[in-house]
Amino acid sequence: MKRNRWLPASLAALALGCSLAAPAFAAEASPTPEEIRTLNEKYALAEETPPLPPADAGWGVSVEEEDDYTAFLRQFTADYRSAHPEEYAAFDPDAWFSQEWGWWTREEYMENFGVTEEGFRDAMWEEYVRSLADPAYDAKLVADYRSAHPGELERYDVKAWLSSQGYRDPMEAAMEDYGLATVQEMTTYVQARYVQGRESVSGLIAQAKSLAAADPAGYAAFDADAYYADVYGEWYPKEEYLIDNFLLSQEEFVDAMYVDSAGWQNEEPGYPSRRPDQPVLVVNGQAREDVALTAENGVTYASADALGAILGTAETGDRLPVRSTAAAQGWDVVWNAGSNQVVLLDRTALRTQLDGELADLNTLMGRLFTAAMPQDGQSYRTTETCELALTAFNSLDGNKTCTATLRADTLLRDNQLDLTLSISAADLLNLLSRQTMDQLASEMPKFTAQNLKTLLTGCKVQVLFDLESGKLYANAPILAAFDETVSENTWFAWDLGGGTGLSALTVNTESWGTELLYNALLSESESGCLGAEYAYQNFDEGRAAMALLFGPERFTDRNGTLTWSLDAKALDSLIGEMTGGSFGAPFKEFGLSVSVSETGRFSTQAVFRPDMDAIAAGLSDDSWSGGSAAETAAMTWLMNLLDFRMAAQASGTADHATETAELHWKNQFQLTVSGTAARKATTDLPRSAPPAGAEIVEL
Repeated sequence: MKRNRWLPASLAALALGCSLAAPAFAAEASPTPEEIRTLNEKYALAEETPPLPPADAGWGVSVEEEDDYTAFLRQFTADYRSAHPEEYAAFDPDAWFSQEWGWWTREEYMENFGVTEEGFRDAMWEEYVRSLADPAYDAKLVADYRSAHPGELERYDVKAWLSSQGYRDPMEAAMEDYGLATVQEMTTYVQARYVQGRESVSGLIAQAKSLAAADPAGYAAFDADAYYADVYGEWYPKEEYLIDNFLLSQEEFVDAMYVDSAGWQNEEPGYPSRRPDQPVLVVNGQAREDVALTAENGVTYASADALGAILGTAETGDRLPVRSTAAAQGWDVVWNAGSNQVVLLDRTALRTQLDGELADLNTLMGRLFTAAMPQDGQSYRTTETCELALTAFNSLDGNKTCTATLRADTLLRDNQLDLTLSISAADLLNLLSRQTMDQLASEMPKFTAQNLKTLLTGCKVQVLFDLESGKLYANAPILAAFDETVSENTWFAWDLGGGTGLSALTVNTESWGTELLYNALLSESESGCLGAEYAYQNFDEGRAAMALLFGPERFTDRNGTLTWSLDAKALDSLIGEMTGGSFGAPFKEFGLSVSVSETGRFSTQAVFRPDMDAIAAGLSDDSWSGGSAAETAAMTWLMNLLDFRMAAQASGTADHATETAELHWKNQFQLTVSGTAARKATTDLPRSAPPAGAEIVEL
């Protein structure tokens, strides 16, 4: 699987010329500025830079002259090797690969990019030389533009652009990030981005003129600021948009917004429509604009030949109803009203693929669900007890430990849940000062501080929840101590909506991961405001993430017990894959495992401690904050105040389990929890509504 080398945000910010100073992987020293200048003069083209094709509507960001740049890079690379044979001979391709592609093996790189063993050295050399060619190309862009537009670059505010990218004055932080040694080199880099941005703006203006010629009245009546406020205003200040997109006047801004609005309205090819006039067929995430759809009386039709080709069947007739024809072949059919799309999903093929990719996860979760699922029509009572001990660290006055007990009695039958929580936590009040207790007493209109201790000795919370209808009731008598409008018999009611029953969570206990992803695809394909193509993109990304987290390499099977585990090394590797290696190891400790036997006996273990020093180093990185050593030290000190470690484990069956957990907050407190849970069948029935005479408050 090909992995991105950079975060998307980095790609946008570093479109060309990531670094001027190439790493010293060769025995010969890197070229001097004079050598680079000589090479630039040699390869600078005599003619003026050709104009770009029209820019993408509404987003005038950096657009490269690909043909010109490719030719420049090819010639630069060839001549640089000829001019520096000793450097080429001493070049270490493995050292370069380790730095730039360290999260891949050499074999993975060669396989994914089609590089042979013989060509590996030259591939790495070309990457190395590109880091020298990019600043030379930037210098050419700037020189050509300065010649064609005298005085304009001198008026451009380089620092304003850097500020828009998150850098503060002076520009040393930006120079360090981009690997540039002097202010002039940094200035040239930003000016080159400006040149490319202005060329993009020129194409955008040409597009606007073309659109305005076709609809002069619409262009004259267009309110650019109102449109911008509606689409971007809440999250993107106009001033920042102008700087980021190299727009220099209100007139250019109007043209940019007009093209942007035209793109949203689907008046230009290549843009998603908010809602096209005619229905569009989307098959497994691909818009099939080649298949014409017609709609009559709420039924959408397509030609028999087109439908047959999609479904892999020999359909006959003139035209056929899409929904019933596809459903008869086992396809799911949904209607996205917002995007006017008829969405076909090959349920069998997609689910079979997911079943294969998530086989071990499905087996693990299937064992858990099978063991825990209650029988229809049978009541189950689960009793849980948790003992908590909280030690507050105090080096001046001495540590103080307080305890609390939490008991939960849960009665479940089909989709009706009846839960009663009993809390004995009066001892925790000993952690509060006398002044705080007096303040609490003054805020309780009907109770004293002693009453509060009594309440916390036997505090009770009741919850009634119909998982099918989504109706929930809750009662907490202790609230009466703080609010005169609440009594001990006040029940609060929420309507969370239907479809929250156990069946919605466990449609198929043998294919839990498949159900999770595929049902999400179905739901978003129907209701997603960006259309079914975007829903399928999210589905693909979800599959990729699940494959990384729950692929076969994460599972072991010993003596019939299946175990999924993730340790710090594996997690850091995953983070590296997902971020392109730009994020370091953020944990001092990390471990997570779940084991389930064939009979449903389970055990789980977890340990988690972040590396606060590494996090502090990232947060205080000069590239964004421009911070001094003092600021870095202060950030490190602050983050270490938040240092903590969490560890937990549990084991047992659905009918009897034990668990322990510990949270240790450095120099602040330590919380330990131990508990047991037992479930048994009973003839008792759960309550479905508050008792007669209760005060119901709808929320």
